Amino acid sequence: MPRPPRGKRTVTAAGDVEVVAKNPNGDGSVYFEPPRVEKGGRERRGFWRATYRDNEGRLQRVSGPTRAKAEAKRDEKLTALATAPRVGSRFSQDTTVAELTD
Repeated sequence: MPRPPRGKRTVTAAGDVEVVAKNPNGDGSVYFEPPRVEKGGRERRGFWRATYRDNEGRLQRVSGPTRAKAEAKRDEKLTALATAPRVGSRFSQDTTVAELTD
């Protein structure tokens, strides 16, 4: 006997609500761009696209021929952003309000 269909939101035995097929907030999205024909008649193959937010909060996109490759590119970019030195400000997280007003 097949399992009954499961809705997008389900309530667990503990009373918690789970959302199926949703990335946690801040993880970005991964989706498939279907094949299409461009205006010039050129056929474009389908590809996977992954999104993420850069250090300034802007949405960035990377793509790849497979879902795994698109996610790997996104992870590489996020690792590079995390290890990149922050520039553009002489203040750090340890800066006090008094130092900031001076």
